[in-house]
Amino acid sequence: MTELIVADDEKNIRAGIIKILGESFPGQLRIREAKNGEEALSLAGESRPDIVITDIRMPKLDGVGLMRSLSAFERPPAIIVLSGYDDFAYAREAIRSGARAYILKPVDRNELIAVTAAAVADCERRRKSSVEEALRRIA
Repeated sequence: MTELIVADDEKNIRAGIIKILGESFPGQLRIREAKNGEEALSLAGESRPDIVITDIRMPKLDGVGLMRSLSAFERPPAIIVLSGYDDFAYAREAIRSGARAYILKPVDRNELIAVTAAAVADCERRRKSSVEEALRRIA
């Protein structure tokens, strides 16, 4: 099962994303939610998520700070950034910080599903590769 964290300070946005992903990936995702970057980082330390979907602007720790902290993990998660800001500076900083995608709010359902599906597929390939590598070491 793929571990995913949704971090956004807007409760309705979190709920909408969780609903879309839950319906689109039934039984594939374990979704946790955080209302700010600090809470997301704490959850990530506990659950070591495969994917983090984060707002760029949040209280306590913004999305850029969260991405920088997550990039220090031994196995950093794939990061998808959500933003209400159609500003190149935000997008550039998100990409520099390791974001896989930058999605503008209001979130397009199909875009969110497509980007998440690609991230889930990458996670599954990495897991399979890790298992195969472990089996080769044993043999």
